[in-house]
Amino acid sequence: MNSKIKIDNDFISVSSFTFPAMSLSSARTNMRRHEFQLILNPEETAREMNKIYQNWVELSKIDDTQCGSPQDELAIAGYPELIDLLKDEELTLLALGNYLVRELFEIMLPDGSSERIYWFDKVTGCEITEDDVILYGICYSRK
Repeated sequence: MNSKIKIDNDFISVSSFTFPAMSLSSARTNMRRHEFQLILNPEETAREMNKIYQNWVELSKIDDTQCGSPQDELAIAGYPELIDLLKDEELTLLALGNYLVRELFEIMLPDGSSERIYWFDKVTGCEITEDDVILYGICYSRK
């Protein structure tokens, strides 16, 4: 997937970024904190993530039925198609920045790179522009 990443407002190679297998938790104290922006093309993101999103929606609908009511804003919105969801900052943040963040990074990041410098920690916000979906977050590097 063709995406761009800025760390502290400078573009970096996508291969320098990684999604760790486990939370950074206590390792953060020995690392340097950075802010990142993940810049995505909405059409490409919808195409690449659609099947994953649809599978997640099916499971969420089962949860909603078992609980007797919608369980979040995506359910209340009627589980919009992914391309439509990517026009709403709150729903995009919930879906891609929370529920499906690992899957998004698995599709976006190349496998097996030894260049890893920055480790994902969390998504903190979302902005939708005319051309892009931008996820904001925090990552860490070694000191």
